Amino acid sequence: MSDRPPAVAREPKLDTTPPRGMRDVLPDEVEVRDRAQATILDVYRRHGFQRIETPAVENIQLLTRGEGGENEKLIFKILKRGEKLTAAQNADDLADLGLRFDLTVPLARYYANNHGRLPQPLKAIQIGPVWRAERPQHGRFRQFTQCDIDILGVSSEIAEIELILATAEALLALGLTDLTIRINDRRILAAIARHCGFAEGRFDSVFIALDKLDKIDKAGVVKELEAEGHAPKAIGELRPPAAVFGSRSIRRWSAGCRTTRARSSRSATRTAHRRSRVAAATTA
Repeated sequence: MSDRPPAVAREPKLDTTPPRGMRDVLPDEVEVRDRAQATILDVYRRHGFQRIETPAVENIQLLTRGEGGENEKLIFKILKRGEKLTAAQNADDLADLGLRFDLTVPLARYYANNHGRLPQPLKAIQIGPVWRAERPQHGRFRQFTQCDIDILGVSSEIAEIELILATAEALLALGLTDLTIRINDRRILAAIARHCGFAEGRFDSVFIALDKLDKIDKAGVVKELEAEGHAPKAIGELRPPAAVFGSRSIRRWSAGCRTTRARSSRSATRTAHRRSRVAAATTA
């Protein structure tokens, strides 16, 4: 018999790289980010905004109730624990919590829960990480930092103007000089969709496809609309407004938008919620 001691099995080497779609942030980059954040906060606070925080984890019912659009498909869900997990009846019943995919949906819950203790109107700043379970690619991560400002409790367009001015001032303070601010209006989009003949109850899927125009170009938008089952005639009518309708029709759109706005009934949260977003590309 051999006198050699029995061989000891080696533990597999631990992989020290972050999970796919996540990244480590080194000190130099953290320092740059901290300076940028301090600059942004200084501008927003001079405009009267106050910083708030919401939890990274929210109830899954809140995250999936329809306000997050396509982002709801990208939720990192958290399984139930113990007996609740054992008692789950189907796949949809396995999770009760999820990581937030943006800062807007948690803000609505925060405002409803703390309304009586908050200043009115509330001018809020949020800066924090969000998570989306999407396919990682260059410059696109599963965890990244968002910075939002919102004014709640004011229905006037003056709130929108202040959000735009504060955001532009913050970007200028960061040294970004050649800025273009693009403003869209859902009422105009609705008028376009209505004119083209899209079904009234399916405007949201049209808007989601149009929002991707700069990423997937016109052919990609058309393909997505076809996959959603929209009428071919309506898709064919969807072209840049000025190229299709001319100034007279554009004036009719404007009149239609004003009529739609006068007739529309908005919920208190939507009426109060005026928002803007800055810096959604920095990874956490």
